[in-house]
Amino acid sequence: MAYTVYLSNTDIEVVKGQSNGKAVSVSHVYSEQMPEGSFLNGVITDPEGVEYALSGMWNKYKLPKKGIRLVINTPQISVRVIDMPIMSQSKADIYLQREFEERSGERKRLLGFYVISRNKKNKTMKVCTELADVDFIANYVNVFAGAGITLTEINSGIGVSVNFLKRLSFANDTNCVVMLRDGMTVTAIYLVKGEYFYSTTTRTFNNPGTLEFASEISNTVSQIEQFSKSQNVEDSISQIYLGGMTIEDSTNVERAVAMNLSENIILRCLI
Repeated sequence: MAYTVYLSNTDIEVVKGQSNGKAVSVSHVYSEQMPEGSFLNGVITDPEGVEYALSGMWNKYKLPKKGIRLVINTPQISVRVIDMPIMSQSKADIYLQREFEERSGERKRLLGFYVISRNKKNKTMKVCTELADVDFIANYVNVFAGAGITLTEINSGIGVSVNFLKRLSFANDTNCVVMLRDGMTVTAIYLVKGEYFYSTTTRTFNNPGTLEFASEISNTVSQIEQFSKSQNVEDSISQIYLGGMTIEDSTNVERAVAMNLSENIILRCLI
């Protein structure tokens, strides 16, 4: 069993589970409140507060302190999906380091990646890359270490979502937007024929369940549609998937989308 930690503005969540190919099983979810004002949009603003909360949670549930994976939903980790020749892990590491060297300049940055899929016919593989400043990652490592917890892997919320959706062969034949709510923050992931194309994270100003909240969601989809057209994407958005939202939100968003975009867009809730 593997343990994965997710930090949000309001909660610390730990998932115990395992994956095998396309199958994912979760045996337990642990959750504790994040100290107010100690974590904001992927940035630790009160290291001592987060460290204290982590230590208390680990002691309370007797969680393992080694081999822990951390997922952070933050714009501080840049995500990019690229196609490259099929090669070994070590050669891919060198290839990608050279590919991103110019983008980093003199900044000290860390590069991580994982293979999403392989096309043996074309001898290419699709890779999800994640790039972040060394100091940003070191801050997380140090805070967890202060609580006696050893991190073995750090990933972005966008990256793991893209990887998960790809493994499920999600919406391969359509252009769709997957919208994931975390408190007052909503992350939208735009997939074109099942492939990652674009993502954006925005803060909502209205409470879920209200018509105003639904209007904000609809406006985000509209902006993505406009961006898609500017990039000469052939087909329009045909499906929207909502995660972390209620049936009431789904009904309100469906009406807002029908008024602002198209009545033909299919909307579904992710459970």
